[in-house]
This record gives sequence, structure tokens and C-alpha cells, in this order.
Amino acid sequence: MPKTGLKNSIVVTLVISSMLAFVLLSPTLKRGLFFREDYLPYVSRVGILFAVVSAVAILRGDGLWRGDIDILLALISGLYFLTNLWAQSKMKALDGALKCGGYVMVFIMARYLCTSPLGQRILRNLLIVGGTVVALAGYLTAAGLAEYPAAVQAGALLGSFQYPNALAAYAMFLLFFVYYAWTESLGCPVRDAVAGALYSAIAFLFTGAVFLTNSRATLLMFGGFLVIYLTLLPKVYRREIASRVVVSIISFSAVASKMDAALRNNDAQAMKQGLFLGLVLAVALDVARTFLARALQKRTGAAGEVATTSSPSIYSEPSMAATAGSSGFGDTGSTPLKVLFLRLVGIGLAVVLASVGLIAAVRNPSTQPLMAKILPERVVSQLKTVTLLDRSMLTRVFATKDALSIALGYPFGTGAGGWEAL
Repeated sequence: MPKTGLKNSIVVTLVISSMLAFVLLSPTLKRGLFFREDYLPYVSRVGILFAVVSAVAILRGDGLWRGDIDILLALISGLYFLTNLWAQSKMKALDGALKCGGYVMVFIMARYLCTSPLGQRILRNLLIVGGTVVALAGYLTAAGLAEYPAAVQAGALLGSFQYPNALAAYAMFLLFFVYYAWTESLGCPVRDAVAGALYSAIAFLFTGAVFLTNSRATLLMFGGFLVIYLTLLPKVYRREIASRVVVSIISFSAVASKMDAALRNNDAQAMKQGLFLGLVLAVALDVARTFLARALQKRTGAAGEVATTSSPSIYSEPSMAATAGSSGFGDTGSTPLKVLFLRLVGIGLAVVLASVGLIAAVRNPSTQPLMAKILPERVVSQLKTVTLLDRSMLTRVFATKDALSIALGYPFGTGAGGWEAL
């Protein structure tokens, strides 16, 4: 096949996507690839697939490397391998270098796939599917419908990662992918409706994962990241995505107390009910949102028809042309970088102040009753424990101090497992 034909082949994109699907989905039930017996076989398979993708890139006549970030990450991975020469723990250093190299290869393959719009769309949905499997390991275990080791522990949802902060941060990160993918059209109203229902259900699961994991840091970051995300979105996307954010938050809020109590009391039946009601509500709210948007479009008449040519509708894929000159994360094409930076700083300060105010409100006896009515019990109890002297904070302070001591004592690095240098 000529290079031009191979380069434009949808088949090639699908082949690479299938390999990347294996790379991204196979470790979802492997305990976050934390243990040696899980990550070593995975890294070896990633290396084989990376060699195949590299060969495909050569045959297509284009490079696998997509910019300075790829080279920078490869250099960092190389430094990990270099530190094996003076590592404090040879085995841990080698394992750390292999993991770092494997993750860099996954990133490069994913970025290579994203050279086409189809590849971008497939990658988004692969990430979403992977996150859904991780979260479902916790939900189904809590509901007594499946059993995964340590997926639920001490009244908290941990998923297949078996660690609260990991699941909460992962779910929060993937929520932003869901919100965008939710707006993409499949070219048919029926298919769009089915996809919308699925994305709404997944957004409900991810929102619940953020709040049911006992991760205080993620709780404080979630609201701030939502504000920053919606602020930086191009205007043509903002209304569409904001409506989906509202749907996901309302659907979970309606059953948050029930699911929270079910986790705390290890009540599988109550968790089943909460999960079922939440999923049904998420689907119903998305259907209602769709019909409301359609009704509003009809009421606007001709003005609405003109607007749809420059902004995404419920049944149309968001136009990349509408964001020409923009990075896709904000109107940077028309907004000076200095103004954008100042805007980000202002939003960041506002988020920090709001977080401090929220913590103060849940700890203040005069405002506690009001906050208990607004926020789920789990959120209130978690925010009450946020202080500068609690065990979690002190652990991080001393760990940072130890890390600084290692960095000063070993300026060229220690390799993975460097804590043994203390």
C-alpha cells in the first residue's frame, strides 16, 4: 500500500486504537499496577506494542515523536535508567525505571493516535471506559453484586485502585473528559440520545467516586477545578458543558446521603437502591435536558438557527472551527496571555479563599446546622478534620523534609526506592 494510502487509512487508526485499548484497559483491575507481579508483565507488553506502533509510524512515513514534550519525557525516563548506576536499591531502581519508561511509551502512543480526530475521540472514550471499570469495582462490591479485594474499606469507596486519593483524583480528572465527550454528536438523534444516557450515568458514577472516597484534598479541589474548567472553556462549549455538570451533580446529590450511609453501615441492599435510583435519575435528567434544549431552540426561532451555525447544539458535534485560534482550553487566541494568566491567578485565589471559608463554616458551631443541610454528612465530617496539625498533614510535612534531605545528599538522584538512603 502506498504511504499516502496507509497514512490516511482509517483501518490503521483502528488497529492502533485496538492496541492502545489493550494498554489502557488491561490494567484497570490490576490494583493500580502497584505490585511487582502486576506491573512487570504489563510493562513488557507495552514495550512490544510500542515497537509495533513505531514500525507502523515508519511505514506511514511520519515520525512517532510529536514535539518537545515527547523528547523531554524520554529524557526523564533515560535519567531514571541512568540512576541505576548509583542506586540505593538496585532492584527498586530498575523497577522504577521500567515503570517510568512504560508510562512514557503509553503517552507517546496515545499522542500519536491523537493525530486524527477519530483517534482523539477513541482515546477519550478508552480513558472513560477504563475509569468506569475502576469505579464499578468499588460500587458493585459495595452493592454485593461483585467482589474485589479492598474495593471498599472503612466506609469508603476505593475501587480497584484500593486507595482513596487515587480513585477520587482519577474520577475527577476523567469527569472533564466525560463532559466534553457528552457533547459530541454521533450523527443520529437516536444514537445521540443513547450516548447521552450512557455519559450521564458514567458522570454520576464519577461524581460519586469523588465524594465517597474520604479524599479531603479532592473534595477541596473539585469545586475549584470545575470553576477553572468552565471559565477557560471557549464560549461555544460553556453552556452545553455547564448543563451536563449540573445534571451529574444533581443526580448524585439526590442519593448521596443514602449511598453514604450504605457505605458506612456496609448495607449492600441500600447501596443497590441508591445506585439504581441515581443511575435512573441521571438518565432521566439527561433526557429532560435534551428536550428542554430542543424546546428553547424552537422558541428562539430564526435566531436559534443562526446561533447553531456557530455554537454546538445538542445533536451537533462541537465545531473545532469555532475555536480556531484557540487552544481548546480557553479563548487564548483572542485573549492576551498576560490577561489569561491574571485571570487564572484571580480564580485560584478565589478558590483558595472559598475553600478556607468552607472549612471555617463547617467548623463554626453557628453555621454547622446550615452546612449539614447543604452538604452530605461525609463531606462535612471530612472537612471538619482538615487542620494543619492532623496526622495526614504532618505525615506529608515530614515526608517532604525527608525528600529534601535526600535531594541535598544525592544531587544526581538515588533511583526509585531512594527512601532507603535515609
